[in-house]
Amino acid sequence: MTDYFALLGQPRAPWLDPAALKEAYHRQTLKSHPDTATPDRGNDFAELNEAYQVLHDPKRRLHPR
Repeated sequence: MTDYFALLGQPRAPWLDPAALKEAYHRQTLKSHPDTATPDRGNDFAELNEAYQVLHDPKRRLHPR
């Protein structure tokens, strides 16, 4: 299972600052977007998107799956 907090560089807490989470997400996606990243990066963009969706929703953050 992927550690969404580590993936987006967020503290492991039940509450997160939405603005800081969004900024971290955008900063990471700029590095791994399929149009700008090198092909050897893999599917990091999809993982980042999933991590943001889970951490953005407080209910899913506590129970990701």
